[in-house]
Amino acid sequence: MGVPAFYRWLSEKYPKIVEDVIEDRVHLVHEAGSTRAPFDCTRPNPSNLECDNLYIDMNGIIHPCSHPEDGAQPKTEEEMYENVCRYVDRLFRAVRPRKLLYLAIDGVAPRAKMNQQRARRFKGAQEVRENAETELEVKRNLMEAGHQFTEEELAKTAWDSNVITPGTPFMLKLSEFVRFYVRKRISTDKSWRKIAVIFSDASIPGEGEHKIITHIRHQRSVSTYNPNLVHVLHGLDADLIMLALATHELHFYILREEVLFGWRGAEEAEIRKHDNGHADAQRQLDDAAGVEAMKLPENKIKSLQRLSIPILREYLANEFKECEFVPFKEVSFERLVDDIVFLCFFVGNDFLPHLPSMDIRDGALDFLFNVYKRILPSLGDYITSDSGNVNLSHVDVILAEVGGIEDYIFNMKHQNEQHDKEKRRQMDERRKRNLTRDGQAPKADLVMGIARDGVPSVGAGRATKLLASIQNHNTAVPLGKKQTQERKEREAQCKSLEENAIAAKKLKVELAGGDIKKVSKGEETGSSSDNEVVDESTSTTANGDDDGKKKKEKEKI
Repeated sequence: MGVPAFYRWLSEKYPKIVEDVIEDRVHLVHEAGSTRAPFDCTRPNPSNLECDNLYIDMNGIIHPCSHPEDGAQPKTEEEMYENVCRYVDRLFRAVRPRKLLYLAIDGVAPRAKMNQQRARRFKGAQEVRENAETELEVKRNLMEAGHQFTEEELAKTAWDSNVITPGTPFMLKLSEFVRFYVRKRISTDKSWRKIAVIFSDASIPGEGEHKIITHIRHQRSVSTYNPNLVHVLHGLDADLIMLALATHELHFYILREEVLFGWRGAEEAEIRKHDNGHADAQRQLDDAAGVEAMKLPENKIKSLQRLSIPILREYLANEFKECEFVPFKEVSFERLVDDIVFLCFFVGNDFLPHLPSMDIRDGALDFLFNVYKRILPSLGDYITSDSGNVNLSHVDVILAEVGGIEDYIFNMKHQNEQHDKEKRRQMDERRKRNLTRDGQAPKADLVMGIARDGVPSVGAGRATKLLASIQNHNTAVPLGKKQTQERKEREAQCKSLEENAIAAKKLKVELAGGDIKKVSKGEETGSSSDNEVVDESTSTTANGDDDGKKKKEKEKI
């Protein structure tokens, strides 16, 4: 789960830490076939980063592969296991480690995290059960109304993602499958035979990222350890950034899928890729793979991004540059980094909730950093020590600064909540007025949350969306085509009105002895306008003045 909004805040505050990864695509043996060509991972990496150790937090892969957000869910558990291993292959091709591959699955979590998981998963299981009951009830009502369902649709149930937890048969089978997969790769792929592979399954306590960090710290304690090793850690949790900073490694990178924050974030990503040459380089690799190869699932997944911890350390060194001149006996940038990681704990993590007045979205970290830079010279020492202890008297000074602005923060939050509540109320009233105007939406549809034309409204629930989709299942014209058809009907109607006006104008010109061909060309004939013709004809018909009409025709002749 990580720290909400931390990655977005960090990437927007320090934009240069995000790097786009260039990936070599999977090729086909024959353009028209479906056999994958062998991939040589011993070649140089096209992203210009040669990695020594690759660490993969497997839970960041298992969840997306088991119940993807933008695709169909795998039909069997074996297919889920294959998707997980296929994604590991993708990461191995993108990173190409030269010394170590570490695969870690979350084991039994600490007590604080376990309590949080239990509350979240019990709530998720309750929502799944309620949604299933609602869906079944809707299907029964529709069957009574005459709708038909196949046996597969009636027996279909949602897959419970709560089985992705230590101690379940699903995780036991997954561990066995991954072991078989690793042995197969070592025996068939020369790039796997040259490295050490460590697999830590769910039977070993601790979360995956903490098991990885423990392994790195253990290696650092060895006398023969090389401090210039390049580490790449793949994971989706934002707290991996804090853990990477806490290792004090010089070459550490966080690998994750590309995250776009709205349409503006997508535009900025396109501009960045175009400026740094990533778009052109990736396009060349895609063209080299071929059109048919780009249709493979391995080549159609999201792009990867790399968060550079070395660049982040440079950013922090520049921002806290004034802290280098504190009157301490020992001035150390590494201890400063430990203090920064400790300050990030106040905005919450996997084990601790954030302080009520400390929210990243409200600028909590910026406030903490400014307070720290201001009061650090007067503290006499850093907040943390080399052994990991915390000086609570220094923490008390920071908390006193936080307490001084809590009343102001709570008042501002209350005002913002009231403003948002009033805004939502006005939007709901405006939407209800639009729906009920001129009797365009029946009352029953409003209760079910369905707007005009069988389209679910904004606040529609699961049952409403299911009912609307079934009602529109047999509709011959989809929504987009229906709008096009209505536009064409309006254009045809306008065209017929125009033709009627031209016909009336021709009749008037003919009675006056003029040239009818000039009317079609839009030339002036010296007669009245179209509107005058229609008005005269209407007035004479209404009054029944035949003599007046004949007199006018005689005068015109």
